[in-house]
Amino acid sequence: MRMQKQLNFIRNSIVEIFNNYKFFFLVIFLVLLSYNYYLSYYSAIATSQDMQWYPSTLLWDNLNPYQEYLNGREWFLSQNPNYGHFLYILMYPLTTLEWENVKIIWAILSMLLYIIIMLLFLYKGKLSLAFVLFISVFLVAGYPLSNTIGNGQISIFIAFFTTIAWIYRKDSLIITSLALSIVFVKYSFGLPILFAFLLAGYYKQVVIAGLINLLTIFYFSVAFNISILESALLPLKVAMSTGVGPIDLMSLGKLLVDNNYIDIKISFLLIILVFLLYAGYILKNYKLLSDSAIIGSGILLSLVLFFHLGYDHTMFIISIFILKERFKASSIIIILSSILSIFLWQIGRINSLFHLDLHVSTNMGIPYTLIISILTICLSFYILYTDRNNKIDAILKNEISPL
Repeated sequence: MRMQKQLNFIRNSIVEIFNNYKFFFLVIFLVLLSYNYYLSYYSAIATSQDMQWYPSTLLWDNLNPYQEYLNGREWFLSQNPNYGHFLYILMYPLTTLEWENVKIIWAILSMLLYIIIMLLFLYKGKLSLAFVLFISVFLVAGYPLSNTIGNGQISIFIAFFTTIAWIYRKDSLIITSLALSIVFVKYSFGLPILFAFLLAGYYKQVVIAGLINLLTIFYFSVAFNISILESALLPLKVAMSTGVGPIDLMSLGKLLVDNNYIDIKISFLLIILVFLLYAGYILKNYKLLSDSAIIGSGILLSLVLFFHLGYDHTMFIISIFILKERFKASSIIIILSSILSIFLWQIGRINSLFHLDLHVSTNMGIPYTLIISILTICLSFYILYTDRNNKIDAILKNEISPL
């Protein structure tokens, strides 16, 4: 209790300082964001190697991009088609443009979408400007945001549509379903996040999102005369060639095998176990858990269960913003989530500052990957545990009526 009072005092002091110098802090943030965007834009113009324009153009030239890649076709940059089928249909408008123009459009869209995400949580999510700027400044000053824009990655788009699904989950079946269907195209985010929405009770939205993606799998099956199962497995076959990420269980399993610590890949068994525990806890305590806790913790799990490189850590901010709608800024949940996220966003800067020669976006080694993944999984379950206990305490104090 004493510690919480101290945290509340610190939080109130920060808010008071911000309110007194709001214009000054806003200008500083905008200058920092502009500088980040300036560097990101020119990096995107020079590279954008991960953007999925090339496989999309193959599809609209009546070629199966997955099969072309697997058959050893000479490929364009690093645009390996390891995403869901729906993405390559959605990207049709960009396939009508030249690559040099597409890079510019994708970079500008990424920049705009991040600003829109902040505005949505400000005006729809009812978060305070002080909190949004305070958390955002650490992401903007870190490496994942500029890295995802410079690489032409899709992470900001996934963050945007996750935000849309969250904001409109109770207001529009169509908007939420469409947003989740787009989130699903990046399986490493889509599967855990849709699972979280399902456990939170948004059955229709998840089913519709799944059906939309199933239809695109069926389309590929018909268009290229292959079985539905073969069509569904194609992105996974391409994804088997991916490398090692910094904090996820799939990468940890691969590192253990590659370094001869174990002989079998245990990552999928661990992932299934975590999912079963996660689902079991939620189903057992469903009436005592909020949407924020279920979906916010689900996003955290998505980052440590399936393969991700460092640019995907942009998604941590969406988890924090969603959790903030349930927990106070001075709560231990928000503080722990923020500390973890800020550390991962800033590890690249720390690496550069001290010349540590770490591959912060990819392989960080077994000890680092093991520690961070375990801490993040524990934090995800602690969020659910705390949310449940808060609800019980409120019921016991007669602050709300028992369900």
